[in-house]
This record gives sequence, C-alpha cells and structure tokens, in this order.
Amino acid sequence: MTPERRIRVAAENLHTVFPEANSLDYFEAGVSQAFPTDELAGGSAFTYFAPKQKTQYLEIVRSPDWAYPVGSSNYRVFFAGEHVSYTHGWIHGAMEAGLRCAQQAHTSANSLPSKQLYGSSFDPGFGFV
Repeated sequence: MTPERRIRVAAENLHTVFPEANSLDYFEAGVSQAFPTDELAGGSAFTYFAPKQKTQYLEIVRSPDWAYPVGSSNYRVFFAGEHVSYTHGWIHGAMEAGLRCAQQAHTSANSLPSKQLYGSSFDPGFGFV
C-alpha cells in the first residue's frame, strides 16, 4: 500500500468509528510510516530493552511530565506507545498505554479549578499569555 493510500485508509477508518466528529471535513495532511521497510528502524516497530532496563525505567517513562504551574499536578505531557507498557512489542501494549494516558490527562485536567485553567489570564505554559 502506498503511503498516500495508508493515510487515506486511516482517515476513513477514523470517520467510520467516529462519524459524528466529521473528521474527513477537517483532514488536512498526514504522514505514514512503514517500519518494516525503514532501514533505520531495523525492520521493527517495537522496543528492544537491554537486561533490567524495563525494570529500571518503565515507571519513570510512564509518568506524566511538564507540570504547569510548576509543582502542581496539572501535567502537560503524557507518554504513550508500546514502549511504555508492560506488554511492549504488541498492539495491546500501545492500547494499554493510550488508555493510561487518557486517564492521566483526565486526572490532570481536573486537578485545577476551571477558573485557573480557563480564566482570562490563562497561560498555556509556552511563555505567552
């Protein structure tokens, strides 16, 4: 399948699953990656951990980061993908991580009163108001 066709199929599948989102009306561009044909990916699309790396780093890479305001539990960055799951190397791991990130984002979004999140002086943390 060509990259263009993969992008189109993905967009159509999204529309099939969530027709009320009208995603095809908003689609502007896409990128497709076929890992088995990518020389730099080594023909693989999943993580290879060295001995004890998973035990040592998994909880760290699963943790949300970039709290705003600093010191709060209102995190801005969440890490998903098979590489941050207990079942890495499988689509199940990617789904598990995606669900975990959705829960973390929900928890983070509810960590501050809405006035603090959306008040007139809301600063998204990028250095501008």
